[in-house]
Amino acid sequence: MTLEQIAASKQEGLDTIGEEFGQKVDKSQDELLVLLLLLLSRLSYDEGGNLVSSTDNYARVEALMAEFKGAVSRSSYYDALVFLANKIDKQADLTKEYYKKLGFDPGLASDVGYEEQMASMFDDLTNLETNLYAYIRNFILASIASGSARSLLEGGLQDIMVGGGTDKKGRLFNMAVLTADTMFAVIDRSFSYALGKALGIKRFRYTGGLINDSRPFCIARDGKVFDEGEIRSWGRLGDWKGKIPGTDEATIFIYLGGYRCRHWLVPQL
Repeated sequence: MTLEQIAASKQEGLDTIGEEFGQKVDKSQDELLVLLLLLLSRLSYDEGGNLVSSTDNYARVEALMAEFKGAVSRSSYYDALVFLANKIDKQADLTKEYYKKLGFDPGLASDVGYEEQMASMFDDLTNLETNLYAYIRNFILASIASGSARSLLEGGLQDIMVGGGTDKKGRLFNMAVLTADTMFAVIDRSFSYALGKALGIKRFRYTGGLINDSRPFCIARDGKVFDEGEIRSWGRLGDWKGKIPGTDEATIFIYLGGYRCRHWLVPQL
């Protein structure tokens, strides 16, 4: 591939990862909702179809949640995480290939890796499950305490799991996609910048193009070349829309425009 083709492939990865990962998470949410609704048969209801507020019902919630947790670990949500890991590895391979085309040997910077950041991201993505479990468990317990109708319980769980249509997604989707979309770019930029720094690159092009909701921060920089000192100065600016907390004159190379920013710093000779 040419430099332009490699750069285009890297940009495509940044532009599409949120949608592609989101589709897989969406699928897992649908699967898990079906199971969760089936598990509601473990609870006791009165003749009117309302939850019975009893010690036995409260105790059943723990067993119900334990089975649900086991199902999540076997669900396509984990397939989505494997997909994400493979995409990150592919992005790193493209970065290495880009530097080779520039005449550098990425092997000279063999200690530059991204495994720790990727492990941290996956910790976050699996901890999202814990947050989801707590939310579902607390909702079911509240429903038992209030003697809710089963139809209301099912409707509430559907809202939690899959949301209310195209404009409103489930809690797992919203949390997972924001984390993955942001961290995919952060990991990609971390590896690319660390490799460039190790190989002596001092100038970068702010690349990624513009979309309908591009931030003013990115609009002002898109397509322009900056040296290391100029980029560092951005970290001393005040707040801007979407800025990631902790952005400073060092981390600006990694966080750039902020959450879900799809720009990256292309090395310039």
